[in-house]
Amino acid sequence: MNITQINCNSKNYEKANKRNIKYIVLHYTANKNDTARNNAIYFKNNVVNASAHYFVDNREIIQSVSDNDIAWHCGGKTYNHKYCRNINSIGVEMCTSYDKGVYYINLLTLNNTVELVANLMKKYNIPIENVVRHYDVTGKKCPLPYVNGTQDFNKLKETIKREVEIMEIKQLKIKYDGDIYSLDSVNIDGYNYVQLRDILEILNLNLEIKYNSNDKTVELK
Repeated sequence: MNITQINCNSKNYEKANKRNIKYIVLHYTANKNDTARNNAIYFKNNVVNASAHYFVDNREIIQSVSDNDIAWHCGGKTYNHKYCRNINSIGVEMCTSYDKGVYYINLLTLNNTVELVANLMKKYNIPIENVVRHYDVTGKKCPLPYVNGTQDFNKLKETIKREVEIMEIKQLKIKYDGDIYSLDSVNIDGYNYVQLRDILEILNLNLEIKYNSNDKTVELK
């Protein structure tokens, strides 16, 4: 995952020495077909008393504020969430596509967001329950596509959760013919998955693996 740094104007966020990061808050920019880079440059060149740690679009991820510092992204006069605040959260702004009066987050932007959020969850040991919308924190309808229901926030969280699970490769011990082998495995929904070529190696089977995309089968020969 590549992240480009374009530093935010120092008057748009608060410097901090150390933070206990517990939440990730998702936002949308509410612009019409904008880019992460243009947003980051805007927040660099202007004093707007607001900020986000990251801007994400279909091509890149831009970090605007360091994780260690406090971005002003989910503050409010009143709060719906009991614990999530600017001081203990990371703000991620998703750039928005716009068509026929409707805002939406396109698939490539979502893919980049999923990868970023999964990495942040792993880095700071954040559970999926603590990935929230701006709407969940203050009641603001943001990110709008995931408030009005045109895009399903629960499905997005499931995708993020699965990405985290895939990242967590662990060693699985397999016993065969009296010997014990350690294989890289991924646990998804309670099932352990290993690479087929590793199993073939244990069985001492010198077979070629080919995937047929037409009927979605794996051929061994």
